[in-house]
Amino acid sequence: MAKYIVYNCIKYPSGGLADRFKGIISCYALAKNLNCEFIINWSYPFKLNSVLDPNTTNWLPRPIQGTYRVHRIFDINGHEIYKEALKNHKMFFTEDIHIIETNINFLSDIKSGYNFAVLFNELFNYKLKLPNFINNKTMLGVAARFGGQQANWNDPNFNREVSFEEAYNSIKSNMLYDKQPIFLCSDSSKFLQFCKDKNLNFYETEKKIRTH
Repeated sequence: MAKYIVYNCIKYPSGGLADRFKGIISCYALAKNLNCEFIINWSYPFKLNSVLDPNTTNWLPRPIQGTYRVHRIFDINGHEIYKEALKNHKMFFTEDIHIIETNINFLSDIKSGYNFAVLFNELFNYKLKLPNFINNKTMLGVAARFGGQQANWNDPNFNREVSFEEAYNSIKSNMLYDKQPIFLCSDSSKFLQFCKDKNLNFYETEKKIRTH
């Protein structure tokens, strides 16, 4: 019988923030049903415990030993493969440690009645541990997402000049005053460079958070 359920997020692809939390909450529910310990091993692109603390459940990474098995439950196909196993989880999860990489909400496959918000509250203290540079009430926060294909320039229909210019102009139009502090994150490093070339000064995830 499983002793540990470990939600694993240490490399790409891991899904976006919402997808990752869907996976975390589902894995936590599985751990509760199996009556075993739950651990979150999230280190990409930053360590989760650098911004969030545990609430009533200690999910912090720690050394563990035993037999293990790795599961990748991504998207519809991966979910279909594991659906039956999740319903019969006590018979399926027999190794000591089960390491799960997932972006799927599979709460309904485990047990009816689980409340996402309640489980989230058990795991996380809502007070974010923000870096000092973000503790500025007048800072403008911007998330500019262009999508995987567009960020990698593999989409022939993507117009770099138009899309980047529109996003940049939107940032400028939302600034309250000249040289307002800006926290800018994006899935496209090329867009970040585009803004730098425009002499837009901003804090970014790459240098300020991913080093934690």
